[in-house]
Amino acid sequence: YERWRPVTAIRTGSVDPDPEWTPLHNTPAHPDYPSGHTTYSGAAEAVLSTLAGPSTAPFDLTSPTAPGVTRTYTTWKQLSDENVDARVLSGIHTRSADEAGITLGRNVARHTLRNAASLLAAG
Repeated sequence: YERWRPVTAIRTGSVDPDPEWTPLHNTPAHPDYPSGHTTYSGAAEAVLSTLAGPSTAPFDLTSPTAPGVTRTYTTWKQLSDENVDARVLSGIHTRSADEAGITLGRNVARHTLRNAASLLAAG
């Protein structure tokens, strides 16, 4: 789909344009739709939910890009949800592109898991 990035929409296309607005991250030179990053997240969520269950014992994650911040998770879906929010808030993707990526990743993972035996035997 030919869709503009948040930086373009906010700077020039919104009802109240803000030509000085800057995203938290540089806008990458790849398509907005679907979000590849959230596609991976949706696939990981589906595989982990299938193999280990949708809930998990609480675990913490940190990131070098957010020093001093620790996030605690108890489901794999929480990671996907935060991934969507992070991609939107950083100005990289539109929410619909991120949600489409999550759905695509989940569907690919479920298909792969359903057909794992035949896919592995084909080689």
